[in-house]
Amino acid sequence: MSNRGPSEGVPSRSGLALSWPACGLARRAGVALRADELRAVEGLWGRLCARVGWKEALSVYGRDAESLHAAIEPYQGALAAELESCVAESSGSDSASVFIADDVCSSQGWLLDPKLVAEVLVPAYAQVISGITGIGFHSDGDISELFVTLRKAGFQKVHLASIGYTELRAIVRRATESGLQPYGGIAAETLSYGVPSEEICRLLIGLSQDEGLVISDDAGITDQLQLKRLQEAFAILTEL
Repeated sequence: MSNRGPSEGVPSRSGLALSWPACGLARRAGVALRADELRAVEGLWGRLCARVGWKEALSVYGRDAESLHAAIEPYQGALAAELESCVAESSGSDSASVFIADDVCSSQGWLLDPKLVAEVLVPAYAQVISGITGIGFHSDGDISELFVTLRKAGFQKVHLASIGYTELRAIVRRATESGLQPYGGIAAETLSYGVPSEEICRLLIGLSQDEGLVISDDAGITDQLQLKRLQEAFAILTEL
């Protein structure tokens, strides 16, 4: 995810950063689109992996709570400072949403033991976001078993990615029932092949109207063609 707009190029992990006037029309029709800014700050697990390498992080620190806690603790201060800066930059915008992004899961399943995520990472995040409202959490994959834990920690939103359309309804519903505002729905992989089908668009509209999904991309856009197709998808969503 990123806070850069299209004029600055498309980053390798882009959030949706468009100024899309159709959003107002869509909201009046009962559909929530996010075509503004999804801003992300790298999470604690991601910072650790970036420093020591993915395999070493898993083998050395991904086995027990004590070693993982000791490993991520030095990064909490930097995360808190960056998060506060991001929130401050977004404070004048009604459209910006700020997320902590930490891929502890993937489309193939958990990358880090979910018990360790719940016992170590989430409490650390609770300390970081204490006193800050409106913060969301992003990870690839189905992290629905963490939804209640994330909400209790103070998160108010969850950005979904790398989830199949057949599973999306149940996961979105579980997020809403847990008290989290769900974001996502348009997969970058879909945009690689074309504009989402009318069937997919109608699914997303239904999830927005019935389950509170804020329709956005899944933070995987990497090229201008995908971005163009995303714009086209939002046009379709406002017309259906």
